[in-house]
Amino acid sequence: MYQQMYQQMYQQMYQQMYQKFPHWQKRPQKLR
Repeated sequence: MYQQMYQQMYQQMYQQMYQKFPHWQKRPQKLR
């Protein structure tokens, strides 16, 4: 239950950051 909320928030933040820093898309795993 808690994890789902967390993942959704994470994805939203992730997408926003992606738009600001598109070069991160090459290595998104390192941020986790």
